[in-house]
Amino acid sequence: MIGDGSVGTIVEVDESGCKSQRGYKVDNNYAVSHTNSNDHVLKGATNNEECGLQIKKGQTWLAITSPVEGDTNLIVYAPGIFDWNKHKVFVVKHWRDAKWEWPPAATNPVGTPHELVVRVMKASDGSPMEGSIVNFTIVDGPDAKFQPEGGRLLRLRPMRLVLQRLL
Repeated sequence: MIGDGSVGTIVEVDESGCKSQRGYKVDNNYAVSHTNSNDHVLKGATNNEECGLQIKKGQTWLAITSPVEGDTNLIVYAPGIFDWNKHKVFVVKHWRDAKWEWPPAATNPVGTPHELVVRVMKASDGSPMEGSIVNFTIVDGPDAKFQPEGGRLLRLRPMRLVLQRLL
């Protein structure tokens, strides 16, 4: 179920199962489903198993959407689990009107600084999103560091930054 004060609606719910116990959508904020008794692939719009969502035994699914920014608070309740500490899960989906442009891939000679430029903007009109935070982490490859901090993790607002590969 979608919690009070949330944005968004339930679009679709897993309707698999035998006819008497199929999942169903009650309204835009409440749906009932059953966990699957075997593994399968939810093919979706492409009808292609390779692009589909893997549903394992004991799992189910729900599709939600929102036309506006905000948070959807989901309460997932499994009445068949009798332990009060384990039969509910709370999930928050954050909806943002955002898109970003990452820097293009590049190869530079060792010791040459490389400038990384990330643009964060509203998807609806392309206007810049002030105050957004971008995280960069060097996960593999030759030794490198971010300047001026000199570390392998950098958290900052979108701007130009320099990555320095070490000799």
